Amino acid sequence: MKKIGALLVALVMIIASFSSCGISNDKKKEAEAKIDSDLAIWTTHSLDRVRKNRQPQDSKDFELYAAKGEYQSFQVVANSKNGDITINDLTVSDFVGDNGVIKAEDHVTVYREHYIELRENSPQIGDKIKAEGLGTIPDALIPAVDPNTKKKLTGNRFDAFPHVISTEECQPFWIDVEVPRDAAAGEYSATYTVHTANGVQRGKLKLTVWNIELSKVPSQGVHFRSTQIKTEQRAIVAAQHRMIAPGYDIEIEKKLQENYGYNLTSVTFWSGANESTHKMSAPPSVEKVKKAVANRLSGLPVYAYTADEISGVTILYDSLKKWGQ
Repeated sequence: MKKIGALLVALVMIIASFSSCGISNDKKKEAEAKIDSDLAIWTTHSLDRVRKNRQPQDSKDFELYAAKGEYQSFQVVANSKNGDITINDLTVSDFVGDNGVIKAEDHVTVYREHYIELRENSPQIGDKIKAEGLGTIPDALIPAVDPNTKKKLTGNRFDAFPHVISTEECQPFWIDVEVPRDAAAGEYSATYTVHTANGVQRGKLKLTVWNIELSKVPSQGVHFRSTQIKTEQRAIVAAQHRMIAPGYDIEIEKKLQENYGYNLTSVTFWSGANESTHKMSAPPSVEKVKKAVANRLSGLPVYAYTADEISGVTILYDSLKKWGQ
């Protein structure tokens, strides 16, 4: 009898568990089908810096135009009309056209734009470039998904989702769309969806792919200097956006050259000279330079970033000539 009783209790617990899962899934489906009337969404182009106090615009849908091999970006902005709203996700469907499909999982990246406080403006230059003004501005882009695993990024200091917006505030999200090089020219349609705890809001997207392809190789030598871009993944992300940082291991350089048109490499010989020090160390020997060049990817131009912003520092000109010899 005890065994039968125990089995009955376990059976009841299993049924209850399945029932709760069903209720949870039903609630999720109900929220997905419901329009969140407290949320307003609109779109804008990539050069628009959206302040927190921006009011909703009448621009729910957006059109993109791109060549094959090109990235195009736009912004989706969410405004709360009534109380705090928790935004759980922003998703984009596949772009579907008459001659093919551009998979969102592989070619669309969603970021939440993180606001920072601007306390001091850059110096004013002439009358054409106006200072934007102090206050909070959207700046850092926080990805929603890990580009390698395609899994949601959670548990970090800053996550894209979930994110709470308050009444009369807005939150912009940045969307990158990569057009594959083998995409067929023509028009494609997609839908973006902003998911909240209470429902969704949706907008339509139209992508026109022109029958031209951007060159994989930059037309000029590119140097994107950053002390932070040291890992292969960071190098790839930079290269995807035509920002190539020379000086990686040869194996990484080979991948960058094959996939992203990596067209310049460098050797590390820093002289210590900049606009503040006004001092330059002695140049390395010819043998050291030759050895360093031999360890770089062959067939590429090689340069050395030896000094920074020393134009006008005439006392360094003689030393600079020695470096150039």
